[in-house]
Amino acid sequence: MKISIFDTSALIRLKNGDALNCLQCFDKIYIPVAVQNECLDPISSQIIKKPPFEVHEVKTVLNLGVKLGLGETEAISLAVELNIKDIVIDDKDAVKKALQQGLEPVSSLQLLIIAKHDGIIDSVVKVTETMKANGENLDEHGYLEALNAADEIPDHDPSPLEDMQPMTSDAPLPSPSVLSNQHEDQEEETKKEESGVL
Repeated sequence: MKISIFDTSALIRLKNGDALNCLQCFDKIYIPVAVQNECLDPISSQIIKKPPFEVHEVKTVLNLGVKLGLGETEAISLAVELNIKDIVIDDKDAVKKALQQGLEPVSSLQLLIIAKHDGIIDSVVKVTETMKANGENLDEHGYLEALNAADEIPDHDPSPLEDMQPMTSDAPLPSPSVLSNQHEDQEEETKKEESGVL
């Protein structure tokens, strides 16, 4: 059974990409009360009331040492509390803190790759363009990584990721755990910051 924790921003981003069907990647999605309270728009507020969502109250909110939103803090705390490694979260500082807690964070863009390989969506570009049209500011590097992994970078695009190998049809099916390896550089950077290495 695939279980994940969701943060508010990732859920809203999927909604803004008309890609809530990507939630089918999971059998269960747990969210903390803070995320429930942050889902104020009519669509998100109704989605989280239905399966696969379950709302959980966090018993112990972690002091993560950085200024994160309450939803992000509770999402990480809930993942640690329930020993669920997979967490869908977009904020870079939150990703670093999730890694420090031994979690395996996946961004909403990485989730699109999983959804495409599961046959849930047919185009990552189409979803990301809808996200942009609805006001989402996508990190350019993460955006290009997602297009490259989905083998959707246009031939004329002078992409800085041109040295990366596109994902082929016989490549292993990506999963949150596999995709989390893309955060290894961030984890190393975080360790250097903690040790005072610039």
